[in-house]
Amino acid sequence: MAPPLARRSLVVAVVASGLLLAGCGSWWRQHQLAQQRREAHARCIEQRATLTQLIGAIEADQRALKTLSEQVYTPTRRPPPPDPDLADRFSQLDRELDQERYLKESAAWNASEVQRRRLWQQGQLQRQQRVRQRLDTRLQELMRRDSTLVIGGQPNRSAIARRTLCPEP
Repeated sequence: MAPPLARRSLVVAVVASGLLLAGCGSWWRQHQLAQQRREAHARCIEQRATLTQLIGAIEADQRALKTLSEQVYTPTRRPPPPDPDLADRFSQLDRELDQERYLKESAAWNASEVQRRRLWQQGQLQRQQRVRQRLDTRLQELMRRDSTLVIGGQPNRSAIARRTLCPEP
């Protein structure tokens, strides 16, 4: 049997080791929790950057659609009619020829303007469709990340603000 002093020293050593290990376990848990908080914060920062970029692209598409819808067709200049002051200087035959030339030019201008307007409208429609398609794709991406981030086809600002709030670890 060990002397009482040795037994007492052994008990003290065991108790001290247990307390030390218990303290280390607590420290280790705290360390791991802190590491998890840092990792969650890093993911949040990354997610915030991605969402911010996606929202910026959605807003750019919305502005582009608005701009496209506000554009109006601008026709080319119509041929000028014969000048009545100049017409007085010419003979009747010259005035009639000048009027006939003007009518032909006006008819040609009208025909080309109808074609130009139709082509412009088709181009506008195609541009709007491309932007809408891109916008829809981006909104779907936002919804894929979290369905609460889109309401009624528009980004949900309050949900996005909550989602991108990244408290310090």
